[in-house]
Amino acid sequence: MDKKLEELKLLAEKIYNLSSVLRNYCKTNSNNIEEIENLCPLIEYIHNNINTLNSIFINMDLQGS
Repeated sequence: MDKKLEELKLLAEKIYNLSSVLRNYCKTNSNNIEEIENLCPLIEYIHNNINTLNSIFINMDLQGS
């Protein structure tokens, strides 16, 4: 895999991990805090889309082996 794709793969993994933590935090700690409730849909959107991108990179690795 070319260096730029490898960098993008690592970035996608980091964003996925961060979005997973934030998603769980939003679900368990909103306690009617308006700011967190407002962030929840955005975090969910990011998590779903980065999950798709992350799976593309994972499949690229499998095809390259």
